[in-house]
Amino acid sequence: MPTIPDSSARRRSLREAEAKAVALFAEAGRRNLIAPGVSEAELNEDVYALAFEMYGIKKYWHKRIVRAGANTLCLYRENPPELVLQEDDIGFFDFGPVFEEWEADLGRTFVLGTDATKLRMQRDIEECWGLGKRHFDSHPDITGNELYQFFVSECHARGWEYALAHSGHLIGNFPHESIHGNDATTWIRPDNHVAMRAPAKDGSPRDWILELQFMDRDKRIGAFFEQLLTVDGWRRPILMPEFVEVADVTQDLLSQPTLAPSPDASTRPTGSSEHCAACQAGGQPGHRVRERVHLALPEVRLAAG
Repeated sequence: MPTIPDSSARRRSLREAEAKAVALFAEAGRRNLIAPGVSEAELNEDVYALAFEMYGIKKYWHKRIVRAGANTLCLYRENPPELVLQEDDIGFFDFGPVFEEWEADLGRTFVLGTDATKLRMQRDIEECWGLGKRHFDSHPDITGNELYQFFVSECHARGWEYALAHSGHLIGNFPHESIHGNDATTWIRPDNHVAMRAPAKDGSPRDWILELQFMDRDKRIGAFFEQLLTVDGWRRPILMPEFVEVADVTQDLLSQPTLAPSPDASTRPTGSSEHCAACQAGGQPGHRVRERVHLALPEVRLAAG
């Protein structure tokens, strides 16, 4: 009988990789990199440079994506003409940095300004991610098809169009694409009727990324949210200030010094803040903004082991 590999170290590595990606996006917001007048390419390069400054990384397992405005309707493999961030804009990141051969795959939507529809879309996609996580946890034999249909239903119930032909994929050590390719059983999609908790061929548990994209074609806006599903560590995601101190994020995530950003990055003042009336009206009284940038980040806490 084959020996089942110990997955605790593997899962801790995945949590660490995602923790660093979360801290990267938090610092990008705190440094005001996301601002009107900045092009998608400029923001992409700024975050890339920030990742190198904080963690010394240059390797990404998939192309780095920054989308804004009408480009948020575009899917992963599309390469639309570049746009510049506008006042009252919506956009998203989709980055797959590799930390010491372990992949992160994190997607976040940001909103510039106080447009109620864009803020609602940002909140809705994040809320649906949390509901999907709860649904997955409470259905031990759920298949990829069943989880995909759950998200399509939740998206439509909120008045949005679901943009993707899937809702996520397997994740692991670099490069994960060699693990599954186009095998339906390794995607959260309609033709996957295998239990997602079914083990890999070597008997080890398989770990999943949950990936969502909503859109409104009439208003020409979209939203994106992506993070680990099966490697427990996050509570239900909530909206947080985009200028949360990176030191606070990393301290809550892991105590290992390798996660800490550069010293000056964690000591720069965050500046003043104000409560966002639009978010208060939407049931988010704790959400604060600085220079009207809203960036969705998960509440951070990691489980042991």
